[in-house]
Amino acid sequence: MKKIYSFIIMALMLCVGFASCSHEEDDLFGESAAQRLNKSVDKYQKLLTSSENGWVMEFLPSDGSYGGFIYTAKFGDEDVSMASDLTLYSDTEEWPAGTVLSSKYSVKAEQGVILTFDTYNLLFHFFSEPQGSSDVDGYESDYEFTFLKTSEDQDTIYLRGKKYENILKMYKLKDTDAETFIKKTVEMSENLSKVNYQFLKIGNKEYPVDIEGKTIYINDIDSTDLELNVPMFYTPEGFHFYEPISVGGKSFQYFKYDEATGNIVADDNQSSIDLPSATEQFLNPKLNWNFDGEDMCDGLKELYDKLPEMSSSYTFEGAYIGKSTASFDFGMGYDMIIGINWNLELFGTQFSSSANYGVDLSYDEAAGVIGIKGLGEGSGFTSSSKNKVAAPFVDYILDNAPYKATFNDGKIKTQVKLESTKDPSVWFTLKL
Repeated sequence: MKKIYSFIIMALMLCVGFASCSHEEDDLFGESAAQRLNKSVDKYQKLLTSSENGWVMEFLPSDGSYGGFIYTAKFGDEDVSMASDLTLYSDTEEWPAGTVLSSKYSVKAEQGVILTFDTYNLLFHFFSEPQGSSDVDGYESDYEFTFLKTSEDQDTIYLRGKKYENILKMYKLKDTDAETFIKKTVEMSENLSKVNYQFLKIGNKEYPVDIEGKTIYINDIDSTDLELNVPMFYTPEGFHFYEPISVGGKSFQYFKYDEATGNIVADDNQSSIDLPSATEQFLNPKLNWNFDGEDMCDGLKELYDKLPEMSSSYTFEGAYIGKSTASFDFGMGYDMIIGINWNLELFGTQFSSSANYGVDLSYDEAAGVIGIKGLGEGSGFTSSSKNKVAAPFVDYILDNAPYKATFNDGKIKTQVKLESTKDPSVWFTLKL
């Protein structure tokens, strides 16, 4: 019994001690933990609504493998209006980048201060909603975030996802409005995505790079060919990373597009991702060079207008010069093709069909002449219904090669007029 009583007495003493400590803690801070938490809620609520033009939100969904996404958010007392550089589609609707959608939000106290987007907002909840019965986690992304800290000037807020710990950084939008910011961000993204940037130059070394969507891949040749996959955020000025990365013994985070040169200059003002020449942009395109059906000579126009006659069931989608994605073409060694595409919609499902012809492209820099040499029939080309309309079109192009090339004036080449050196009356225009 004595031991039992001693235990009870010790327990009571501990309880008294804890109560005493709790009281002393309240005295030390002058207010309770709950009061301090409520003050933080008020602080963040006022901070969110304080920015006249709203906030820029940098969001890394999932583990960052999808890249970084930019949002603008204007907070009212209960509502938030959001736009994004994200474009979304459904079977019947499209929400292009810059679309503004409003929903409810709240700042509340839990174990910490939480920002939660209470009601559904397609632009933001897209990453967190289930993608089907077998994929309930969607893109493993949050819609509730814990406030971590603010910058000293209160212009930047750092948050972390409550469930998946996604990164969310917000900073005040000051020098422009949300609509202009998103528009210029999208323009920068679209322009840079048209170019096959190839190297990050650091001193006398070139590090291979590839910009794909919202991710940059950097081959660190100093680290046994280690490839860095870094999510990036586009801005009106260029792009940047959430935190600095190290390549070639240097640290980089911000890259700015130089309109005068077309180069993307790093924040050390010495290293850069240089713009490929017009030749390299054409011969190794990031996107397909599409035939402009309204800007070509009469002879080619007549053949182009017959391409829709392949089948009354199919819709003609267009023709292009570019890289093939067909395994048959790869097997034949056809990297570049003249491709012609059709599409069939059946019971709400899209079916594509193509006729490809392998070509070899060359470019005489001094003369400004592009050669187009036929290599052979590629994927889908031997089909009789396709061949009867595709073969005359392709033969006309090959028979009149080579072509004098006239590119658009900008640093980034998005259009080229090709005029036959054999017969100047034969010409056509290609566009990205």
